[in-house]
Amino acid sequence: MTDPLSDLDRLETEVMRLRDQLARLEQERADLIVELGEFELIYNARVGPLQARLEAAQLHIAEYQLRIDLIRLRGKALAPSQLEAEVEYRLREQRRRSETASAAAEEAQSKPVPAQPIDPALKLDLKQLYRELAKGVHPDLAVDEVDRVKRSEKMTQVNAWYAQQDLASLRQLLREVGDAQAGRAETIEQKRVRLQSEHDRLDAAIRRVRSEINELNQGALLSLKLEYALQKARGRDLLIEVAARTQAQLDQAERELNDLIVRFRELIESTGMADH
Repeated sequence: MTDPLSDLDRLETEVMRLRDQLARLEQERADLIVELGEFELIYNARVGPLQARLEAAQLHIAEYQLRIDLIRLRGKALAPSQLEAEVEYRLREQRRRSETASAAAEEAQSKPVPAQPIDPALKLDLKQLYRELAKGVHPDLAVDEVDRVKRSEKMTQVNAWYAQQDLASLRQLLREVGDAQAGRAETIEQKRVRLQSEHDRLDAAIRRVRSEINELNQGALLSLKLEYALQKARGRDLLIEVAARTQAQLDQAERELNDLIVRFRELIESTGMADH
């Protein structure tokens, strides 16, 4: 006959193992996000302004090319207000991308440089604190929707403090979490039901976080970051080269734009639209 207490002990051991596994995966994902965020900040600060200008020039090229095409198609039947409204409508998505690139470049230039690496011992402490908090406040450990909302808020704060290397705040929250969890009383059956439910949620969460880590690892930004680090070790600055290529593209785009502006002005004069 199976001992219910032995089964319960095995279930509790398995849940603790899954908690630890999920916490380590969450830390791995958090580290990736921090590293990618820091590199993206550097990239946007050094290349972003040129990229934003290129995006804007490409948008203007598309606008003038569309104006020219519409005038050739409709001529005087198209009033200037109708022309601009149609250009605005057709290119709204490209305009959104251009505005996003410009905002990212401005934000990167306004932010401080990424924090310097901390002492290895403190870094280890930081990682251990993160894992303990992940095991304590993770949203997938919630017992209901209200609990999930509270845990999600705490986990968001944990990730922010982890990115900021704020050891003091993480330690304080860990103390608060420990106090809140102390003294919980439950029957053997209540504990079994809780542990089984938690086991299932943890198992699903582990699969989800692994999938998210895989997506980050396969992303273009990480590939660029790794290539940047590789070339830097060889004495090359990849971002200087990217900036130079972007500048060349920008120069070409601006020449193309100037040609289109001239053609557009000649066209509105020849069709008489300049008299509207």
